[in-house]
Amino acid sequence: LWYWINPKARYAGLAVGAHVDDLLICNDRSPESQELMSRINKHLQFSELELPPFKYCGKMITATGPERASQVSDTLKEAAVTVDPTIPGYVADQRFYCLMLEPIKVPRGVDPLGDCPHLKKEFLSLLGALLWSVGSNHAIAYDVSHLAGETNQLTWQAVKDLSKGAQRAKDKAVILCFQATSKVSHLGDLAFVVWHDAAFQGERRGKTQGGYMIGMCPKIDITMGCVSNIHWITWWSGRLTRVVQSTFAAEPMAAHEAWQRASHLAALWQEFVMGFKPKIEGPGGPGFLPIHAFTDSMALKDHLYSPRHLILDRRLGALVSSLKDFVTQDGIKCRHVRTHFQLADALTKSVEPDLIVEVLSTGKVALQGEITKKPAQTVSQHATTSLVCEFRRARKRRKKELKMLKM
Repeated sequence: LWYWINPKARYAGLAVGAHVDDLLICNDRSPESQELMSRINKHLQFSELELPPFKYCGKMITATGPERASQVSDTLKEAAVTVDPTIPGYVADQRFYCLMLEPIKVPRGVDPLGDCPHLKKEFLSLLGALLWSVGSNHAIAYDVSHLAGETNQLTWQAVKDLSKGAQRAKDKAVILCFQATSKVSHLGDLAFVVWHDAAFQGERRGKTQGGYMIGMCPKIDITMGCVSNIHWITWWSGRLTRVVQSTFAAEPMAAHEAWQRASHLAALWQEFVMGFKPKIEGPGGPGFLPIHAFTDSMALKDHLYSPRHLILDRRLGALVSSLKDFVTQDGIKCRHVRTHFQLADALTKSVEPDLIVEVLSTGKVALQGEITKKPAQTVSQHATTSLVCEFRRARKRRKKELKMLKM
């Protein structure tokens, strides 16, 4: 991976990627960068990404655009994410890799460790394959990450959950889009957006789960109601490294993991893309992109912007003070959103990742609005006339009769 600073624009062309001697990609379309690429091609004889799609380390990279829409439209079908092949750019996915995964078949009534010693090897093999798939599929991040510590004391429930994760990887196959959905005149007109969440003492052995998603979008697309044209950079779901005693203690830890990663990415962008040397004092200054964080913890947001220190726990107070330094020095803006609009909620709990799949399709995250209620479940006629219902009605009638006799 190379970067090259344009002598006229004074910012880097992101990026020139080379795989051995087969591929050359550059997203800078200026005449200077095109001249540089032509000179590189004379000596190294690269070939640009053409059809059919290029497979690299288990990922399929496909170039899109008006001239290639008819050829690549069939390869982008049968996925949970909708992709417009007419927009220029690149998309990446691991659908063909996930289709090869098979769930673990186990007999009933046996001990997974004592009676099936080969089961641990199969569990580790499937877990490693799914962990690799998490690199391009947010929808299975929690299903896989919360099982990473179950290999020493393997249970049937862990095997079942991992098999469900393998099935979800097939059903929720997503495609990551890196397309030109908006026009940005300067690389400094972008911003980082972060969603982070924590689940206190989750579903397995009382351990606390954290997760975050970090993306980039134009500054003008961040409004009060939604964030649009997001390109996802990195995401994470895993156990928090410290034992916490409350939900409020878990939220700052997840926020710290997300904010320090976003601050590091902004510092790399400032140095390598914008061409500004880092300062001794720390991040910030010209070329440092703004960071917008979204949390569903109102208590955390109030403590970050409160002039008083209201936390008695020393370790938790030090963590919150560190987050306050991010707000003052790095210029991170924290905003509260309701739990129904928290994108990282599916990275910390066993819920359906419908919101993540929708966001990957549209590149748009709603921050406020009306909550869509689930339709009421209709009770079938057979259920109302079952023996259980008849027994309950008879019991209620009997109670009423006894009450009338006592009166």
